[in-house]
Amino acid sequence: MRISLRGYILLFSSIHIIILSIYTLSIYLFTVGVSILLIIFWARSYVSRLSRELDHVYAQRIIDRNRVSEGEEVRVRIQVVNKGRIYIPRLTVIDSVPKEIPVVKGSGSAEISLGSGEYAEYEYVVRVDRLGRHDFREIFLVASDPLRIFLEARVINQIMSLTAIPQRISINLMERIRSIYPGVFFRGRSLGGLYDLWGFREYSPGDDVRRIYWKGYARTGELLVREDIGETRPRALIVLGLTKMSWGLGEGFNTYAETLLRLLRSLSEHILDSYGVLDVLICEGDIPRIITNISRGFRERLYTVFDNLSFGGGCGSIGILLMSMSRTDLYSYDLVLVATTPIDLIFSDPDDIAGFLRSYGMRIIFTMPLRNYDKEIGEGIMRALSERLSSAGSIVHVIDKSFERVGRGR
Repeated sequence: MRISLRGYILLFSSIHIIILSIYTLSIYLFTVGVSILLIIFWARSYVSRLSRELDHVYAQRIIDRNRVSEGEEVRVRIQVVNKGRIYIPRLTVIDSVPKEIPVVKGSGSAEISLGSGEYAEYEYVVRVDRLGRHDFREIFLVASDPLRIFLEARVINQIMSLTAIPQRISINLMERIRSIYPGVFFRGRSLGGLYDLWGFREYSPGDDVRRIYWKGYARTGELLVREDIGETRPRALIVLGLTKMSWGLGEGFNTYAETLLRLLRSLSEHILDSYGVLDVLICEGDIPRIITNISRGFRERLYTVFDNLSFGGGCGSIGILLMSMSRTDLYSYDLVLVATTPIDLIFSDPDDIAGFLRSYGMRIIFTMPLRNYDKEIGEGIMRALSERLSSAGSIVHVIDKSFERVGRGR
């Protein structure tokens, strides 16, 4: 229990009035001062009773959808029930709305009254303009006496997330990929048996069930899939080289980080549309995480990538991703791409990155959104980074799209 500012003012005023009444020998002032003190003591006793009953008040948050496209609006409902024995005349409920999500209708807080066994609900609408995962955490319950002299608060921990999926922007990277990886063939769908049998492999999520070798399954219990010559699906790895620095550069909804996330989605969807199988390596803080077996038939797994990327988050350094890549069999992939920006490379020591690339001797494509890097980060920096990575055997490819948000992002 704590006393409010109003309570402090009343307390000091009553003491001052009583002292003044003694000095002036005024019965009237003395009566007023004592009356105010009695009201304060009554309020304290009242809130003390509420304090015990507040443990029986429960609240929960309901978010209509936990994953939306950027720019969409989402309704949030707060439900409160009083399972205690007494009437609570003044209860303020405050939801901890993430500061980067604006409330466009209603309010995240409400003042209600609840009788014993009664239920109340209010709602508000947020617009999710910023990309990544947004975490709602505590719900605060604040009970008070009718005059708000004393306050008693409870915190209900209910962590829920709302993820804004980046807008997809159409790109065509196949010609560039073929020029760098001439052995990689992104196929069209063929289920007619027009190709000669090449071999069998283990079943992966997204494979067409018509290609399962059922006779072999009946004998061994192992799911195998037929592959024909010219039909093998390439496997790609995309590494998201996103650091926390990227969120502070750029304007509005088009920070370096947010254009990079749109590039990640667009690049991933482009590979999936070409019937490739995709793994995505990301990092949050100091913890790398890989989402595997993303395919055309299981595209939902791609969206879990963004569930693992909080707004304002990212790697402390791309070096963390390099350590994770060093424990990964990169040669099992037909194609390795790093989606990043020059600012992320600069704050991750380009010399270490180049050394890692030389040690593996594998050609990696560094893809970046189109921006005026010479103006934004310094003239010549982009050229120097490209030369350093190229000297290590990799390719820097700036895609001819800015990946800025179009419209409201749907």
